[in-house]
Amino acid sequence: MRILIVDDEKKSREVLKALIELYYENIEAIETCQDIAGAKKAIIDFKPNLAFLDISLREGDSYQLLNEIGDFDFEIIFITAFDENSIRVLNYCGFPTLMKPIDVDQLVHEITNSTSRLNTGFSRNQYKLARFLFAKPIQQFPVFVHNHWELIPIAEISELEKEAGGKTLLKLKSGKTLLTPANIATIQELLATVN
Repeated sequence: MRILIVDDEKKSREVLKALIELYYENIEAIETCQDIAGAKKAIIDFKPNLAFLDISLREGDSYQLLNEIGDFDFEIIFITAFDENSIRVLNYCGFPTLMKPIDVDQLVHEITNSTSRLNTGFSRNQYKLARFLFAKPIQQFPVFVHNHWELIPIAEISELEKEAGGKTLLKLKSGKTLLTPANIATIQELLATVN
């Protein structure tokens, strides 16, 4: 596996690289970059399978990087020391997000999960959804039901009910109900954040 680490802090890049080399065996090569320009070049030349992207970079953020490169075919694990709103959106969309300082068990777990998704387009598809949620204000809210995402007009959501197993029942003004695996607190926080 070819891994790219994008982080504007040299020590963070070095620590993450050392942890990956120490705790994960199937590494072909690891490339590190400190900024968007270096990351764009590395994505073209190095062709990573997996990228660790620090959310906040000195001259922008990783979302800017992904928007600039357009279509991509590698998996992503976001890393950050803060930025709660971004973490809520990314987690809702299914992205793994590691908090600094990096927890080794979580790191190994997320790498293992990400390698199982290689060549599936998971990160590319989920990023399209995250980008939609980052655009404010939004008129529709994505809800995962029956193994796919549905866009529900926010004005149509009349009530949220907590269900067993951490699921949420969305009641719409039309009388239709949708059961989603997302927990009610996450949906409430995101709805409050996106508008």
